[in-house]
Amino acid sequence: NGNAGACGDKNSDDAMICALQTEVYASGANCGRTILVTRTDTGGTMTVTVADECPTCEGTGYVDFSVGAFTSLGTEDEGMYEISWYFAS
Repeated sequence: NGNAGACGDKNSDDAMICALQTEVYASGANCGRTILVTRTDTGGTMTVTVADECPTCEGTGYVDFSVGAFTSLGTEDEGMYEISWYFAS
């Protein structure tokens, strides 16, 4: 809830938002778009809004979630989980 993300807005930790890898972030062209995320091992789904860029994400398929988004499909203790995703808007 401190600094604004690369898209320019401040969001709370419980906001359903994400950051995309730099190439997919596309210089902000995808700000505000929603993505549908599926956790591959459980089938759980969520919709999140692109609010930031993730220059440290390792590849174009990686997504960095807010705490609220991440914990809607897993626990912080897991650290990472496998997903598939696509742009919903």
